[in-house]
Amino acid sequence: MGRIVSQAGDHRSIGRFGTLMFHSTQWILSGEDERIFKDYQQLSEHYQHTVAELFARRTGYRDEAWWRRFIWSGRERFLGPDECLELGLVDEILEPANLPVGAPRPQSTKPASPAEG
Repeated sequence: MGRIVSQAGDHRSIGRFGTLMFHSTQWILSGEDERIFKDYQQLSEHYQHTVAELFARRTGYRDEAWWRRFIWSGRERFLGPDECLELGLVDEILEPANLPVGAPRPQSTKPASPAEG
C-alpha cells in the first residue's frame, strides 16, 4: 500500500537508506463460492488496471502493461533509492543531514568481550 500512497505527492522523495516494496496483492474473502470467485476476479482485474495505470502515468516510465508485469510478477521486489529514481517512482533522494557522505563510522562504545581481548 505504501507504494501507492507514495505516488500521491506532488514531489516524491525517498531517504538514502529507504526501500520501496512491490508485491502481489493479498486478499481475504468470505461468502458464497460462486459470488466470491466472480466478484474477486472483477475486483482483481480492476485493481491491477488502476494501479498499473497510476504508475505508468505518475512515473512516465513504460506503459500500463509493463507495470502490470513488473508488479504482479509473482515475486516480491525491494527497490532501493537509486532504482526508485531510475524508474521515476521518486523525484529525489534525501541524504541524511547528520551523516555526511564518506563520514567515518563511529567507534563502538561496547566493551570488548573476554574472547576479543
